Parts: sequence; C-alpha cells; structure tokens
Amino acid sequence: MSAPRRALLLDLDDTLLHNDMADFLPSYFGALMAYVSDLMPPQEFFAALHFATQRMMASSDLSQSNEAIFWREFEPALPLSLTRERLEPRLHRFYEEEFPKLRGQTEPVAGVAALMRTAKAAGWQIAIATNPVFPRRAIEHRMAWAGVGVDQVDFVTSYENMQSTKPHASYFAQIIDELGVAAPDAVMAGNHKANDLVGAAQIGLRTFWVDRYAIDDDAMTPDGRGDLIALRHWLFNA
Repeated sequence: MSAPRRALLLDLDDTLLHNDMADFLPSYFGALMAYVSDLMPPQEFFAALHFATQRMMASSDLSQSNEAIFWREFEPALPLSLTRERLEPRLHRFYEEEFPKLRGQTEPVAGVAALMRTAKAAGWQIAIATNPVFPRRAIEHRMAWAGVGVDQVDFVTSYENMQSTKPHASYFAQIIDELGVAAPDAVMAGNHKANDLVGAAQIGLRTFWVDRYAIDDDAMTPDGRGDLIALRHWLFNA
C-alpha cells in the first residue's frame, strides 16, 4: 500500500512574509484609490470596495467564487458609467505597475527556503493558504517577496479560485479537497490563531502556530508552535 498523500498549508502574511497589515493596508488602499481617482472619488471607491469585501468574506454561498461574489456586490456601488469591463483592466494594471512598489514595507522571514525544500523532498504537497480576498497577481507578488516561486507550490488560494475565506472551515476543506488529501494528513501553519488555525482544526487538520509575529486571539491549543525552523523540525525532524 502506498503512503498517504500529505500536505502543508502555509499562511503567507506574517508567516512566510513579515507584513504588518496595520501599515501595509493603508498604503495599499491609498495607492489603489489614487490609481483610479479619475474614475471615481477615492472615498466613494474605498467605501464600495470595503462593503463588497465584507460581503464576500461573510458569504456562505459555496456555489460561486469569491471573485463572483465580490463583483456582484461591488459593481452596483459604482457610478453608472463605471462598469466592471471598464474598471477591471485598470485594476489589473495597478497590480502590475503600482502594487510591486509596496515591497519595501515587507521583509522575508528566516527559514522559508529550507522549509520548502524539506517539504518537497519528503513528497509533501504545499499550498499557500492566504486569505483569498486578493486577486491572484497580488498574491504572486507577495509570494515572490517571501522568496517563494509559484513553481514551488501545488496550490495558491486567491479570490478567483476559492469559494470562501478565512476563518471559515469550508476554506480549509476546499484546499485539501483540491489537493486530494485527507484532513489528518494535512497541517495548517500560520501566525493568526483565529484566522489560520481554528477552522482548520475543526475539520481535523493538525495545526502549527508560527509565533514570531503571533496573533493570539483564541484559546485553542495548536498541535505545535514556534518559528519556521521549529516547524521544519516538528514535521520532518530536519
């Protein structure tokens, strides 16, 4: 009998990439609002974006992608003259031209490369399990800033390919389903207890709390904790 398939699900921000959202998000939203300011007043754009994002994150409709739900809520809040067909190409250009300029607010976390090499050498699948509220391109940029190439992983969550967000258990269930891995054979590692670990534990994944930039907002007890070097040792004794 062959060995079971195993998977490592890795959160991105403040797990693989130091990225303080209290600093990053204002810069991100400011740059984005400025980039579309000729199309819509910045504060109105932000209000519509925030509303649609919150509705997307609260949705329990697993029949549609996060992207579909976001645009279903976002487009009606836009001026009549500003359709998705007109706005979306501008947003795509933003992620190519302006988003990379935010890299300076982040820094890689020690231990990423060794963890990735060891997991792949052991035959594990790897998923980048970031909260899928961003388009794929924004996530690919942040992966690159962390030193992770898309060719090194088996699955990346984004708003295009996911039907729910953290902290919903359905988010973690979809990832292991995509990978073809049973819950007991998967590990979720992240810095944010409530967002990264609770939902994963609810469906039977083992959990590891990456505590260098920890958010301790739940009483749950993870199966392991420490930095990325400790995670590699915990999983692979390496």
